[in-house]
Amino acid sequence: MKLVALHHRLSSFGGHRYNEGLGLIDESRRRGWELDLLVSVRTPDPVLRSLGGVARPVLDDPTFDFTRPFDRRVDDFARQLAEHAQPSLTADCRVLLTVATQCEAAALARWARSLPRARMPWFFVLFLSDRWNRAGARPDEPAEIETAARDIARLPPAVRDRIVLCAATPGLADELAARLRHPVAPVPMHLNYAGFEAIAQSRGLRPAAASPAIGLVGGMRPEKGSERIAGIVAACRTRTRARFVIQAFDEGADPATFARLRALGADPDVLVIDGQLDRSAYERQLAGLDAVLCPYERLNYKHRSSGIFAEAVATGLPAIVPSGTWLAEQIEAGRAAGVVFTDDAADCVADAVARCVENLDGLTRDAAARAGCWRETQSLGSCLDAMEQLRRSRAPAREPSAAAAGLASALSLPARAANALLAWSSIRPPRR
Repeated sequence: MKLVALHHRLSSFGGHRYNEGLGLIDESRRRGWELDLLVSVRTPDPVLRSLGGVARPVLDDPTFDFTRPFDRRVDDFARQLAEHAQPSLTADCRVLLTVATQCEAAALARWARSLPRARMPWFFVLFLSDRWNRAGARPDEPAEIETAARDIARLPPAVRDRIVLCAATPGLADELAARLRHPVAPVPMHLNYAGFEAIAQSRGLRPAAASPAIGLVGGMRPEKGSERIAGIVAACRTRTRARFVIQAFDEGADPATFARLRALGADPDVLVIDGQLDRSAYERQLAGLDAVLCPYERLNYKHRSSGIFAEAVATGLPAIVPSGTWLAEQIEAGRAAGVVFTDDAADCVADAVARCVENLDGLTRDAAARAGCWRETQSLGSCLDAMEQLRRSRAPAREPSAAAAGLASALSLPARAANALLAWSSIRPPRR
């Protein structure tokens, strides 16, 4: 079986896409799958070499080129798929896209309309965020989603059944299913945790830190609270003995805000790390942290997962997160350990940091107890397992959807896939 992975936004060591690429290489090798990893034309040679020569830099991402109308962006991506992904397709192939928006969904549907039935693959499409609901959302988003829904609806039923739409959270799945008028299933997270078990184990062996390290890692942009970080760090000075590790990787922060972030490095209790981190450097930073702080926008993360948070849970780190978010739901449900703050004022967030530090021993024990289950059920492997089981539920004939428990029984799911589907099917946060 061939897995055709469309990673048109994988172009650097930054973010989670590069680590997912490494994970796809490992998972494909473990499963005996052939992997065709299509990445951005802008991917530099060091990144391509680190991916073991598997990646093909052939895709030019049109998704966010808002100088062009939506239909032109969709047609551009569909054309690229026909040129670069189609030549070696067979009906047994899986086409995997894990950063879907309405642009990619519409493009896949238009591409599928042009494919011969004998070579029609299965499409595994994962949506990560509800961009149309966030602060400052583009007004065109709902109309674009409606266009994607119409493109999917135009497909013959047998082809529509081969498009397995998935979402990162149950709330997002509910809304997308209504908007796209097509089944959307919540699936586990799709992160690569290779090496994280060792980090979690080493954390349990080291002595308690006199000045715990609180990490603010990943890219800096407004929705991740970048403009509030300097104020939070200042407010913590009178409340806690914590020190901070801040990754100054600019992903769209205001220039003045980013300059203030970098200037925090003058404080002896603040370590500022400039730019991207490759896998080994990122693991070293995670291994040195005692907790992570995620001062994210509530609206943007209500139905959106967080890779930074998930990696913290997987390495046995407590997290400090805002209420009313998917992150807070994980702590409140007992799947992760940490502290939830209810007010975004710097003093209130600093109070939450102080509570985390005061209770760090207990929180760290709780986090260690949850890390193994998280790595097993919320990983790239469990996500691929769940997608495969969703596919099996539709093949070879069109059948009504079944509950995850029924699927587990009727199809004899592997334990990881069954547990992942059951866990996600049971989480039903309130609708907006």
